[in-house]
Amino acid sequence: TLTFHNMEPTIKEEKKNIVFSDNSSANLVLFFDGNQKIDPKTPVILVIPALGIGAYYYHEMSRQLVRNKGWIVALTEHRGMGSSSERPNKNSDWGYYKLISVEMPAYLQTVVSFYPENKIYLLGHSLGGQLNTLFLSHLLLTANRELYDRISGSIQVGSPNLYYRIYSFRILIYSFLMMIYIFLFGYYDGKLFGFGGVQPKMMMYDWMSIVHHGKWTINGSSHDLDGGLKNIDKRMLFITLGKDYYAPPRTVQGFMEKCRPENSSLLLLNKEDLGPEFVNYTPKLLHFRWVKNPTKLADYIEAWMHQEDNES
Repeated sequence: TLTFHNMEPTIKEEKKNIVFSDNSSANLVLFFDGNQKIDPKTPVILVIPALGIGAYYYHEMSRQLVRNKGWIVALTEHRGMGSSSERPNKNSDWGYYKLISVEMPAYLQTVVSFYPENKIYLLGHSLGGQLNTLFLSHLLLTANRELYDRISGSIQVGSPNLYYRIYSFRILIYSFLMMIYIFLFGYYDGKLFGFGGVQPKMMMYDWMSIVHHGKWTINGSSHDLDGGLKNIDKRMLFITLGKDYYAPPRTVQGFMEKCRPENSSLLLLNKEDLGPEFVNYTPKLLHFRWVKNPTKLADYIEAWMHQEDNES
């Protein structure tokens, strides 16, 4: 009699030090099941963190996605955080454009080189979701079809439209205080404002551009990346996290409305939908703590992925 055992995943982690075109560097960390050969049908999730949060914060989430879903996870690091060779200060400046034109293409190209046949999905948290879409717009507007065509879809978790008429008048006041601080000291200190960590001034100017005018104006880009969002023909999933303090449902919907309606989906989740342990979390904690147990959220994402398979 033959007895078959389901082998528990042996989660392997491999760090790849990526040297970018400007000679800065950061680590890309790959998480995968070491017991399995690479299956071309296994989705690869390219994770883009939130503002001011190092990649380390998403390590346990990445392990859980491998353990519970069998996915491959590629975890990126923002410039200025963790393994990055750069640090923000008044003499070191960069903005969104450096991330979407230098770092994200290099991360994606590395993932493609390791997994040339697998579907690749962007998964961005908060700022990361905004960067997902601006990156896709950048690839289209710069005619980089080779990389654009390797992306199967984009997932935005707790990613808001920060336009003050959609978000709140509060954010407009915050932005003016930020501008005063940056003018005086030459950089942004999130400890004073309650979020975002230490950031270079241009990063926050790009962040604030949509607050004031309702559209992103990205320093360094000669293209209308905000307007280009309507040209993205990839499947897009926008996810709310209960009554998220930093990304209320109306702002996530407002972000989705910048993209093509025919291939954009909005998933409105309550705290209970994320799992019983989230019921007592405050709206501020929800924005960050979903990362600690993403199992239920991953179920919804998997169902969305399967919709594509059923339609094709």
